[in-house]
Amino acid sequence: MHKWRFKCPVCEETQSFREFVDARVDNPDAKFYFSCIGRWVKDRGCDWTLGGLFRIHKTEVIDPEGTTIAVMEFADVENKNEP
Repeated sequence: MHKWRFKCPVCEETQSFREFVDARVDNPDAKFYFSCIGRWVKDRGCDWTLGGLFRIHKTEVIDPEGTTIAVMEFADVENKNEP
């Protein structure tokens, strides 16, 4: 899961868990698929989050407990070299 990349539905910035960790974002596990990295990293993306009033996301997943979770769309990983 931590190697997955997601694309913001507003600005189309792509991001990964590792980028949130490297930027020292608190609780990256709960944010890297749900909020644009621009909320925390200057000059990247925007400040969009899927938890707002407008529901423009297209992708949802179901966790092991059966809860539906909104996530950003998956992004290609081919151009990123991440551990």
